[in-house]
Amino acid sequence: KDIAILRVLGTKISDLRKVLFIQALIIGGGGGFIGILTGIGFIYLQNMFGFISLPSDIYAMDVLPMILSITDVLIVSLICFCFIIIPGWVSGKKVSKFDPIKALRWTK
Repeated sequence: KDIAILRVLGTKISDLRKVLFIQALIIGGGGGFIGILTGIGFIYLQNMFGFISLPSDIYAMDVLPMILSITDVLIVSLICFCFIIIPGWVSGKKVSKFDPIKALRWTK
């Protein structure tokens, strides 16, 4: 409905695409950033306090050690970025095929 109102008011399709893309970057990027920080924090807490224990009669250690690799963080960041970019681009393509009159006709 908001997109339909903006289109009726004369907003260019390219401007709407930019807005949708920036929103996808902000929302997805924020979620990805929080997720990566949570993962790093979990690894740190596991290494400090050993919440995940292993049976010592089976394994040579009693706590699961975790290693933080910058390569892993970069790979996860890249995958997260791809999952943000693709939906932002697809929603921008859908805006160009969007009929604002039909969308506003059925709203109450």
